Parts: sequence; C-alpha cells; structure tokens
Amino acid sequence: MKFISKQGRSEKELKNLRKEIDIMRNLRHPNIIQMLDSFETDKEVVAVTDYACGELFQILEDDSSLPEEQVKLSYLS
Repeated sequence: MKFISKQGRSEKELKNLRKEIDIMRNLRHPNIIQMLDSFETDKEVVAVTDYACGELFQILEDDSSLPEEQVKLSYLS
C-alpha cells in the first residue's frame, strides 16, 4: 500500500492524482505493477498494488541508474 498525504496539495493536484489512479486501475502490462484498489481518508489517498520490492523512483534516486544486467533480467521475465 502507498499512502499519499493530502496535506499541502491543491484541489487540482488531488484531481490529477485521482485521474492517475483511475488510469493505473485499468492498465494491464507485465512490466507495470497492478493497481488492485484505492481509497481515501480525510488525510490520505491510499493506493493498493501488487507487492513490489521498493519503488523505481527511490532506486533511481539512490543509485542514479539501474545496472544493465538487472534491466535485461527484468525485460526477459
């Protein structure tokens, strides 16, 4: 589950987030994590997805790139 705070976000940002979640809900591709469900509380938007070991954004932010062998293995899976 990914918890996204509503605090400090404009209505436009929240509207775009909801639109992105709707798009993700309908995507079916072996290289895109599956969106299973989503819901909102007063303070958060919660996205429920298949299990993934971390986030690609965080990996790229930490390492600046993915090792070529890892990309090849992911592509061939």
